[in-house]
Amino acid sequence: MGLTANTSMVEIKIDKVFISLSMNSHTEDLRSTAKSVLAARPDAGVVAIIVPGPGLIK
Repeated sequence: MGLTANTSMVEIKIDKVFISLSMNSHTEDLRSTAKSVLAARPDAGVVAIIVPGPGLIK
């Protein structure tokens, strides 16, 4: 990622976000997470991936 010590969080450009819910979470948790991501209106260059559990990612 090319991070260096003492870099401020606001200086780090985020281009990908991966959110995985645990096996014990409920469908409503997934829906709530998706709504939050959509409401946050990420920048056009940000890719958000939300998966429902610890299954294989393709």
